[in-house]
Amino acid sequence: TDTDTNLGVIAQEVKAVCPELVGTMDIGTKEQPDVKLAIYETDFKYAMLKAIQELKAEVDSLKQQLGAK
Repeated sequence: TDTDTNLGVIAQEVKAVCPELVGTMDIGTKEQPDVKLAIYETDFKYAMLKAIQELKAEVDSLKQQLGAK
């Protein structure tokens, strides 16, 4: 019933690259446990910002190299 656009990531894919950003949470009951993977969102955001900074530095470096030729 949700018609809004939702963006996200798949916890299993994040865990494969950066397992420290993924934990578990039990959303079930004692009788029927239901453990799901959960992403530490704040830490994930900081990791994404750092990756963007590193990519920008790489792009800037490549632009300088191309401009020098």
